[in-house]
Amino acid sequence: MPEEEEAAAEEVPEEMEFEMELTTPAEYIQCAYFALSSIEDIDEKMQSDAAYKRIKRIRFKSLRIIDKCVNDLYDELFDDGAGTSSD
Repeated sequence: MPEEEEAAAEEVPEEMEFEMELTTPAEYIQCAYFALSSIEDIDEKMQSDAAYKRIKRIRFKSLRIIDKCVNDLYDELFDDGAGTSSD
C-alpha cells in the first residue's frame, strides 16, 4: 500500500510558476496620451496624404482608448449606470 501512495505522489505534475502581467487602465491612458503627445506638434498640412491619415488614425484611436478606460474607471468607482455613453 505505501508503494502505491509513493507512485501516485510521483505522478502528480509539479506546479509551474509563472508571472502574469496585466495592463492597468492607467497604463492604457498613459500610452494613449504619449501617442497624442508625439503627434501634437506635427504640422498636418505639410504631410503627405498617407501621413495625414496616419496622424488622424492615431488621434482617433488614442482618444477612443482614453474614453473607454475613463468610462470603465468611472463605472468601477461609482457603479450607478448614469452618465456613461458608448457612442
